[in-house]
Amino acid sequence: MAAKLKKTVDKGVKKATTAVGDGTGDAREKLGGAVKAAGEKLGEAREVAGRAATAARGRATELAGAAAASGSRVGHRVKRARKTIGYRIAGEEPKRRTGRVLLAGAAGALAAFFLDPVSGKRRRNVLKDRVAGTARTVAGKAQQRGRYVASTAAGKIEAIRHRQDQPPENDQTLAHKVESEVFQPADLPKGQVNVNAENGVIVLRGQVKTPDHVKEIERRARKVQGVRDVRNLLHLPGTEAETRTESPPAGPPTG
Repeated sequence: MAAKLKKTVDKGVKKATTAVGDGTGDAREKLGGAVKAAGEKLGEAREVAGRAATAARGRATELAGAAAASGSRVGHRVKRARKTIGYRIAGEEPKRRTGRVLLAGAAGALAAFFLDPVSGKRRRNVLKDRVAGTARTVAGKAQQRGRYVASTAAGKIEAIRHRQDQPPENDQTLAHKVESEVFQPADLPKGQVNVNAENGVIVLRGQVKTPDHVKEIERRARKVQGVRDVRNLLHLPGTEAETRTESPPAGPPTG
């Protein structure tokens, strides 16, 4: 009886030992998986934290540089102000900087103003908008001025056309006018040329020395205001003068 009971107990102990061993193995496997997953999460967190720290260090360096530049400018201004005050106290005039130094300082100030890492972009956009607005204003004024000039020129042209459409002066007045304007430079033979007017048409008669004189007298006569046409009967020495006397039909002035 005792032997049977012992056998049963040993069998139960063996089953229990086997069950405990299996449970311990499963627990160890699950624990290993959890530890591995936690390690991976920790690695990712460390990577994210590293990138954030790098970005923060870069931004801090940039701000420190801007602050240093601003501090340098302020220090320079303070130093210059102290020098000026010292000259004033000593009763002397402060030394004036040369134009090149002033220009370099202005360029540096502009660069610092528009390239500032905090407000530079906004300032550049404001300047761009103002320049564009000024350009539009100048273009509008130029167009307005152009229209004014064009309208004024058109009015003057119309006035000239109106004068040309007016009835011609009487023939005697027109002949004297042509004679005065054509021979005013005194480089043409006035005494050998006879100028008559017939219904606004100038008739040139007489003898001149050269063919150039023939063409030049006619050209000048056509430019006189009120002349409708020119009939050139001038001739050279040794040639016969034309004797045509018929008057052409009245037409618009040529001048």
